[in-house]
Amino acid sequence: MINSFILNNVLPVSEEVLNNNIYLMLLHARQAPPHIYLSISGKIFSLGVKGAIIDGHMSQMIRFIKSRRIESLFIQLNMPPLFTPADLSDRIREITLAYPKVDAGIATCLTPVRDFCDEVYGTGIQNIHLIFDLLPELQRRGAVGGVYHYFLDDDIRNGSFSMKRYVVADIYESIHKANGLITV
Repeated sequence: MINSFILNNVLPVSEEVLNNNIYLMLLHARQAPPHIYLSISGKIFSLGVKGAIIDGHMSQMIRFIKSRRIESLFIQLNMPPLFTPADLSDRIREITLAYPKVDAGIATCLTPVRDFCDEVYGTGIQNIHLIFDLLPELQRRGAVGGVYHYFLDDDIRNGSFSMKRYVVADIYESIHKANGLITV
């Protein structure tokens, strides 16, 4: 197994662009696994151990990221034809709310994002278990625009960022830790 997944042409982010467009957001990007969010026109959606985050505010997320210097990636997704930002927000809201919370063997933070990308970009869900499965499918469909970052300057080499690979068991371990079920 290859130990890393390479993202190319990674640039510093501009706050203004984050309030427009669609982004996959990976917080704690150097950790394995990172936490995954989807943002549409400045609204944030995610699934966590406490439940769904719906219509969160990008400005609050940026303040949080900056205050804690959280290493973050923002992968811009191209606007699909036949959809408006409002349509996309409605879809991710409905999909995210279909899952009560992340739970090992049931749903991860990737699950609603994966389902959304299947509906909107036709990525499929059968073999999408990790962000490393989803990103190549999005790239094949021409859905990925730019890739941006906060606080990864020391990790970017010639415009590329190497994400540490992980397996599904690592996700489940993170879920259990977040739920206080195991201690390290």
